[in-house]
Amino acid sequence: MRSRVWSLLGPPRRRLGRTITISNRNGFEDMLSVRLQEFKCFRDTGEIYIKPITFLVGENSSGKTSFLSALRLSLEWFSGAVTYPFNREPYFLGGFDQIANTSPGRRRRSTSFSLSVKHSLPRERERLTARGIRTLIAPPENMCSHTLTFEKGSPQPQLVAYSFSCNGDSAKFDLRGDHISCEVGGRVLKNKKEGLFPPAALIQENPGFLRFVFDEFLHAYSKPEDTRAQLSINELARLTDGFRSARSFLSQRVFASAPVRSEPLRTYNPSEVAANAQGSHVPLELAGNKTKSPEKWLRIRQSLSDFGRKAGLFDDIEIRQLGKKDGDPFQIEVKIGGPLVNIVDVGYGVSQALPIIYQIQNSKNYDAFLIQQPEVHLHPRAQAELGTLIGSTASGKDAPYFVVETHSDYIIDRIRMEVQERKVPFDHVAILYFSRSGGDVRISQISLDEAGDLVDAPSDFRNFFLAEHRRLLGI
Repeated sequence: MRSRVWSLLGPPRRRLGRTITISNRNGFEDMLSVRLQEFKCFRDTGEIYIKPITFLVGENSSGKTSFLSALRLSLEWFSGAVTYPFNREPYFLGGFDQIANTSPGRRRRSTSFSLSVKHSLPRERERLTARGIRTLIAPPENMCSHTLTFEKGSPQPQLVAYSFSCNGDSAKFDLRGDHISCEVGGRVLKNKKEGLFPPAALIQENPGFLRFVFDEFLHAYSKPEDTRAQLSINELARLTDGFRSARSFLSQRVFASAPVRSEPLRTYNPSEVAANAQGSHVPLELAGNKTKSPEKWLRIRQSLSDFGRKAGLFDDIEIRQLGKKDGDPFQIEVKIGGPLVNIVDVGYGVSQALPIIYQIQNSKNYDAFLIQQPEVHLHPRAQAELGTLIGSTASGKDAPYFVVETHSDYIIDRIRMEVQERKVPFDHVAILYFSRSGGDVRISQISLDEAGDLVDAPSDFRNFFLAEHRRLLGI
């Protein structure tokens, strides 16, 4: 019965203070890294650092999309219950047997895999205590880490363990049984009161319920009357405050794009379409802005047209309504030198680029962009201009992070030029090069210096881009 109540309402909330985070929209200031173990083609990636602009480069089937899917899972894990988290567009990973690592030379598939995230907390955090006193907490190291471990379910992966650490304090949760077991500071804590915190199965379905474990379960063990398993009040406060801020970090608003966007239509019919990886919602949003907010539409039209001219894609864009009512069909028209024409009557690159351009220019709706091959159907000039757009957006105030899987050296070279011209900070850019070594995939982390030159680039990375140029030049 108590499990039923948990699934419907959650536990009774204790009237404790809440934590207020003072930070930029990304939720962290200094560092973000991920580590994948026994996940897809990765035995162990080690700690991989993500910068505000991070490019994923490598040959086909070298693990770039798998890495993006794991990053998306990590950033969204506490955002709420998600059905089939390992199979959401544009990433469809299959079941546990398709996700757990099986490297050549190993007789058996790995029995588990884990995703780890390490990140900075805001420099200043304000906590409202139970007595209404506001206190500023500034941890010296200011670092938190999360590790989620999965085993085979039926047949999807099942969360079986979660560990959290923050500035030297740590808690480990075992979710394999019906009830949670927890280890804090080397002490194993068990449920002191039936129904005090949610059953393990509920947390497996929605890890967001872990917040009640920190607020309710650990609080019970901090009471002075329990001398045998008493936790330090300071230790409890640090863990709880750290988890609250860290949980908000793993509740990012992520836009993940597919490598091929939806095909253009000659005529669109207005309908309710949620944002999706193929960008089929973009025409409907454009038309909605024109009918409901003409001033906003003018700004959107101007920004899209400015990019279109710089990229050599189009000079202007317009929404042509085929009736007088909001629900009437409409068409998207673009101007390339001459009069406006329907978007299906111009180069395919326009319709493929439009969803990406529109989403980036409306970046305030997201905390992170995971983009696959934005250069599809774009000529070199447009690819380079897209690099400038990413660079300027990622360098702005409250900017989202961009993790871009690409085969375009034009996009990367434009970012390097932006660094050279001091338009993008050199330490905001990283290139992750994926290469196969036997049956395993290795990720090389490449940075830029102040001149935009590559630092720590392996020799095969340079060959990746230069081989065909050398062949063309006869070198």
